[in-house]
Amino acid sequence: MSALLVALAISLFWLQRVAFTPSTDADLATAVMADDGVRSEVATLIASADAPVLNRSSARMREFIVQILQVDAGGALTAPFVEDAHARIIGERDEPVQIAAGQQVAIVRDERVALEPPITLPVQEIGIVAALDTITWWMMVVAAGLGLLALLVGIVLRPEKGEATLALAGGFAALALLFPLFGWLVPVALLPAISDDTWMAIFPALAAQARFVTFAVAIVSLVLAVLVVVTTSGARQRRQFSTPLGVGRYREQQRWNR
Repeated sequence: MSALLVALAISLFWLQRVAFTPSTDADLATAVMADDGVRSEVATLIASADAPVLNRSSARMREFIVQILQVDAGGALTAPFVEDAHARIIGERDEPVQIAAGQQVAIVRDERVALEPPITLPVQEIGIVAALDTITWWMMVVAAGLGLLALLVGIVLRPEKGEATLALAGGFAALALLFPLFGWLVPVALLPAISDDTWMAIFPALAAQARFVTFAVAIVSLVLAVLVVVTTSGARQRRQFSTPLGVGRYREQQRWNR
């Protein structure tokens, strides 16, 4: 029980780290801007606000901004308001998400918009996502606490070596299953299915950014689980072959006498 609960707590911690921790990482912003819906919405809003100031066509400016946001350097410029949008969706930000004048200058490549007011993005809190953030955090805390309590109980009961190694193998196997479940499947499949909001594309981008660590931990955990089982089975067989027959019978007699 301790091994399973600790594996659950670790996996929920990784879910919190991947899906519910806003970040200004430039690579994340670039990944979010790779989504057609998000990129189109940002480009349309900026073009609609700044095109009249620059005496340019809104359609042509929108095409220009889309081209800027498609490249890595351009997508990185959106990192500040991508972080704010993420925080807004999960309920950690009450203020509206805005594109400041300085960010507009960097995106449209023109100083004449430096005095323009901020552009507000239509990003709202998603109640179910915010609730999942809170629920999974408390689940992580409770699972970690119960896991440590179960470990203390197990130590007091003084389990045999075989039982301890079996628990260790079970914990690694559970981690191999739960880590990609919470670190990949939940942000890629479950969270985007909750709402059709354009900005829900943030969660698959977050999972994609962390996928190497997610699957590396899962594979290593599975390998360790197999190694523990194989090593324990081999040691048990060697012990049985090396034990005299008389000793085995004596142990059987002791067991029946009890």
